[in-house]
Amino acid sequence: MAFHYVLAVIPRNPISPRSMPPIAEWLMEQRTMTLTIRSDEIAYGPMRPSTEAIASREPRPFGG
Repeated sequence: MAFHYVLAVIPRNPISPRSMPPIAEWLMEQRTMTLTIRSDEIAYGPMRPSTEAIASREPRPFGG
């Protein structure tokens, strides 16, 4: 959840952090179910491009 909160805060949009509690609740339900049913790689694999882009500090076009 901390990862998603940081992403919500970065743009400095005051609405983004306020929208996080309901989204976080939904994400926690999804992660609990996903991690119970599937492996970590399946659960977190789709986040890899986002985390790599953030770590590289290189802007990329959305979806690219």
